[in-house]
Amino acid sequence: MNDTVRKIHEYLSKEQENLVRFLSDLIEIESLTGSEEAVVARVKEEMEKCLFDEVIVDSIGNVVGRIGSGPRTMVFDAHLDTVGGAAGGMGYRSI
Repeated sequence: MNDTVRKIHEYLSKEQENLVRFLSDLIEIESLTGSEEAVVARVKEEMEKCLFDEVIVDSIGNVVGRIGSGPRTMVFDAHLDTVGGAAGGMGYRSI
C-alpha cells in the first residue's frame, strides 16, 4: 500500500463516525428538485469544517469548493436533489 492510500485509510478510520453522521444528515434532509437549499447548506457547512480554502454557493445552487491553487483542477460533481417516493416517504431511519 503506498503512502497516499495509507493516509486515506487512516483518515477514514479516524473520521468514520463523523462521515456516517454527515451521510445520514444528507439522507434525512428533504431535497426534492427545486428545493435543495437545506442540503446545499449542509454540504457547504461540511466543506467548511474540512477546511476547504474556499466554499461558495453559485447563482444556481451548486456548492463549489476549492483546496489549493495548483496548476491542475479536479472536479467532483454530484446531484443533491432527490426524487420523491411513494406517499409517506421511503421509511428511512437514523442509525
